[in-house]
Amino acid sequence: MKCGRVGGECQVVEGGGKEQTHPHPHPHPPSSSITKAHRHPQHPLLQVEWDDGGSDMYPYVWLRDNCPCSDCFHPVAMARRRILDECNLADSPASLQVCVIPLRC
Repeated sequence: MKCGRVGGECQVVEGGGKEQTHPHPHPHPPSSSITKAHRHPQHPLLQVEWDDGGSDMYPYVWLRDNCPCSDCFHPVAMARRRILDECNLADSPASLQVCVIPLRC
């Protein structure tokens, strides 16, 4: 997920066949890919639907805390740039977009 700024664009980033920001390790086989992502109508959650028929929900605050973009994560220090206490739990993305990018290990 690329979060950009608060209220900015939110991207669900898919790479190498698996979602990069999932709270559970290896929830879907590497051949799974995202077919759809949308906001939950009543809760601050992103619902991701997979091509294997499964779906998962991700709290926005968890996605922000685990965002791998350069605005949120320092690649040299291998650490978050933001402190979780500074996150507004009421934040939600202004838009969503599913993108395919290569995974880096």
